[in-house]
Amino acid sequence: MTLRSNALVRVYETVPDTSEEGTLSRLWACHVGSTRRVELVDAYENAFGEEQAYSSVRLAGRRVAFVLTSATYEGEIRLKLKREVRRVDLARDHTDSAPVAGPVRLVMSRSGGVAWIEAGSVRALAPPGARTLDPGRATRDPSGAARSRRAGGRASPGSATARATALPSASRSPVGAGSKLTPLRGCRAKPWRLAL
Repeated sequence: MTLRSNALVRVYETVPDTSEEGTLSRLWACHVGSTRRVELVDAYENAFGEEQAYSSVRLAGRRVAFVLTSATYEGEIRLKLKREVRRVDLARDHTDSAPVAGPVRLVMSRSGGVAWIEAGSVRALAPPGARTLDPGRATRDPSGAARSRRAGGRASPGSATARATALPSASRSPVGAGSKLTPLRGCRAKPWRLAL
């Protein structure tokens, strides 16, 4: 069954014969118009308490990316769980990978860049591992004021707090004739809206 395809590559999975004990499915890639195929990974479950699965398969040009999850069990108890993002460059026969902490969904750019959200941060695959593109959402200090991690504790110029404090206060004269500032309901930082 074809999972992803473009003008250059087709990514598909097969279910092997029952003679291959434990293998549930196999992920393949092949160049369009060619009979040469590349085995990317197996999803399996065996009698030794090992499981492996793939998910979030993406394709851009001649690059295929997916999340690989491996687990080891003893009876019903999971002893080890490992997740990693893999990108296979079929043109260069090269594989990049990086560990991830939890389940993630991948996005892939047209040029083959791979990114995901992990623990609120945007991360990307960059050899030899992963790098953080964006450290995440704004944090709050104990007083409740929003602050940006990248701005060193001060509100960044584009933040709601900065926009709210940049507007004239209600005690000052209105911005234009016949206009007044009204607080937005439900906002903690008290941003103001110009009502005309």
